[in-house]
Amino acid sequence: MAQRRGIKRAGHWCAETAAGVDPPCLQPHTPQPRVTQDLIPAPIRKFALDHVDSIAHMEALLILWRDPSAVWAVEQVAQRLYIPGGEAAGVLLRLEQLGLAQQHGGAYRYAPASAAMAAHVDALAALYSTHLIPVTNLIHSRRDSRVQEFADAFKLRKKGDRS
Repeated sequence: MAQRRGIKRAGHWCAETAAGVDPPCLQPHTPQPRVTQDLIPAPIRKFALDHVDSIAHMEALLILWRDPSAVWAVEQVAQRLYIPGGEAAGVLLRLEQLGLAQQHGGAYRYAPASAAMAAHVDALAALYSTHLIPVTNLIHSRRDSRVQEFADAFKLRKKGDRS
């Protein structure tokens, strides 16, 4: 059996380094900056949090956005997203309610309610294509905060405490 060389700390072996320098496993952890905060401009972050409920919503929005002249049936979107038709119908209806899509005879097309909204979608789509993980983390953070709000509603409070 080969003999290990290095330092053993907390049950883990660290590689041996030059004298006087701690190996990486013993160096203090430096927290990394929040990538989402740094890469996603505040107006786009707010737009995403206000208008994108889930990754399915983001992907459906992108399907419509890629070809604004195309009209998509609910089943086509469902197949593209690998989700049930009922779920796709709900996603598309929500995009319509948010002013991002219009319904035409049971099918949908991209139709932002304003030029500003269109610009935000363009910017979000560009970020999503280059920074997938930070954007998906941002979208998931919306869900996580709603779950926390729901859980907080059931916290027991002392009589008279409104916090």
